[in-house]
Amino acid sequence: MRILMVTAELSIDGISGGAGLYAHHLSKELVRRGHRVDLIATPDPGWESESSHLVLHRLAISRSRILGMLKWSIDAFFCSAHLMRRTRFDMIYIHHRQSHLFPLLSRGAPLVATVHSGWPLTDPRCSYQSRLILFLLDLAIYNKCKGIIALNNEFKNELIRWGIAPENVHFIPNGVNTSEFMKSPKNSQIIRKRLGVRADATVMLCVSRLTIGKGLETLLGAFRIAQDQAGRPLCLIIVGDGPLRPELVGMSSEIKNVVFTGSVSRSELLSLYGLADLFVMPSEGGEGMPTVILEAMAAGLPVIATRVPGNIDLVDTSFGRFFNPGDIQQLALTMLELIHKPSSLNRLGKNALKSSKKYDWESIVSQIAEVCEASRQA
Repeated sequence: MRILMVTAELSIDGISGGAGLYAHHLSKELVRRGHRVDLIATPDPGWESESSHLVLHRLAISRSRILGMLKWSIDAFFCSAHLMRRTRFDMIYIHHRQSHLFPLLSRGAPLVATVHSGWPLTDPRCSYQSRLILFLLDLAIYNKCKGIIALNNEFKNELIRWGIAPENVHFIPNGVNTSEFMKSPKNSQIIRKRLGVRADATVMLCVSRLTIGKGLETLLGAFRIAQDQAGRPLCLIIVGDGPLRPELVGMSSEIKNVVFTGSVSRSELLSLYGLADLFVMPSEGGEGMPTVILEAMAAGLPVIATRVPGNIDLVDTSFGRFFNPGDIQQLALTMLELIHKPSSLNRLGKNALKSSKKYDWESIVSQIAEVCEASRQA
């Protein structure tokens, strides 16, 4: 089968985001199964094809987050049209949310999509007008798809509720490269010293883009309370960058032991997972299924997460705890509950590691590839 795959992100280490890792692992699995994949993408530095059956058509992307993605969408559309004039594709696979024109190109080839975000009508990162526009555009494109892969059950159920054929919608969770976390990081202690983290401190880790809807203000407020009441040294490490960084750094100026690392390399991120005792995901919603929670699980970390779609499909009480989005007091109490019971932290961490095994990419991409092959036969 000849497949045209369109993705704004393509990554071997998650620099650009979880969707980039998803597209990387899926394209490799499709090639392993004997298919040929043409990728229209903006790859991270260092990404190289390992097979002649995996061909990259590279597009540049502007730094402007909104206008840049609009231009990328237009470029990807015309690049796809050019390729389809020369080649007969058996399937078009889209990851990029702004690919709403692609049904016009299909020419009989089945269209398959992975939904990497949450349900648009409940996305706290969007204005009400944007939510309505995205909702209508999403329904238009998904009505044309022969296969839709949703990363959380809410999106699957909502698509069906709004008239998408149930047999075309599949809930398949996100994946993680568990083998990447099997080796103990060699430089965790070096990073601990560089960041000024005390050897006896309980370390909480958050990995997130620093933007609206990620709940980082709630995290800082809860950490302030937990630190005042813990009776032991705590440290909060926030990994990532984004437009809210100056504001968040300002908010944390009167809170001790908060470290903003900015963007880090993959090897340093793995070391930070190894350094941490606890992972916190305060996002207010709009996620598909957060890759960072899966990575925390694979690193053997207990997880505190908001009770929102995506998180609730992934986290359970054997290794995690939930709190309501924006509830500073509840998050602080949950932090204190766990850090006061080191033996409980250890047990939860072991359970998290065990639970991560069922999300290994080898199993997940096999399920996705089966949907592709079934959609071709439908």
